[in-house]
Amino acid sequence: AVGRTTFFGKTIALLGAPEETGHLQQVMTKVTTALSIASFLVTAAVFATLLAIGEPVGYAFVVFFVIFVSVVPIGMPVVTTTVLAIGAQEMVREKAVVSRLSALEELSGVEVLASDKTGTLTLNKLSLDKEDIESGDGFSAEEVLLLGSLSAKWGNADAIDTAVTAAVVGGAEAIKGYQIKKFVPFNPVDKKTTARVITPSGEDLLVAKGAPQVIADTLASAEEQARAAQYIDERASRGLRSIAVAQAPAGPDGTAAGGWRLVGLISLLDPPRPDSAATIKRAQELGVEVKMVTWRVCWGGTSSG
Repeated sequence: AVGRTTFFGKTIALLGAPEETGHLQQVMTKVTTALSIASFLVTAAVFATLLAIGEPVGYAFVVFFVIFVSVVPIGMPVVTTTVLAIGAQEMVREKAVVSRLSALEELSGVEVLASDKTGTLTLNKLSLDKEDIESGDGFSAEEVLLLGSLSAKWGNADAIDTAVTAAVVGGAEAIKGYQIKKFVPFNPVDKKTTARVITPSGEDLLVAKGAPQVIADTLASAEEQARAAQYIDERASRGLRSIAVAQAPAGPDGTAAGGWRLVGLISLLDPPRPDSAATIKRAQELGVEVKMVTWRVCWGGTSSG
């Protein structure tokens, strides 16, 4: 795929797409059109009547033109824009930036507010409890963090990578004996990061860290899949976010040469913003229903605290 057919090409094309006509503009257009048609019909009748009673054509046309112009709301866009501009100035005082004036009118008619969770309702500062890590068979909690950090970008601003790498005992020194041959970063499609690693003992491994439901689907053992599902559901009921870590032997071509094994499961807490509860309560008092939009429909979290 090249150009507009690539993932980034489609994104740029969407950004360059023309904006849709706002609701206020649609209403103004309909009102202006209706008044113009009605005015034309009425003034046409007046024009015909004046001609019928013997008035000069010039006089009849002047009357037609004056009535028509006075009825058509020529000044309505100016007045509306002025009112919205004053509203935008009030929004600036509330530290809100208005990029489109018609959005003010649309905001006033909001009934449902759909909000993202991470970084919007929460602080986007993840923390993990080592005591809450569930290790896979043959692995310790420290190994779960160590292997998870191998499929993370050290020093990355990503909240999950930061939380995992910060919890590794010994920090960056702990992974110095490991050689990372290939790293595949997180993307919204795969929902995981993958690294091909050569261990200090010379073992060639693939290590993956990411969305628990995605990692669970790759596990070779049905028992481990069930174990992962149970862990995820239990943590989700408490509003905790979970990630899974798995490993598999790497083949010569860099793909998994055997079944994926569950290394462990990590639960992460992203605390809510101090003003989130008050903001949601205020929105509800104003008659606005707040909905949290997240891809974690079944696995993410059923409690927001």
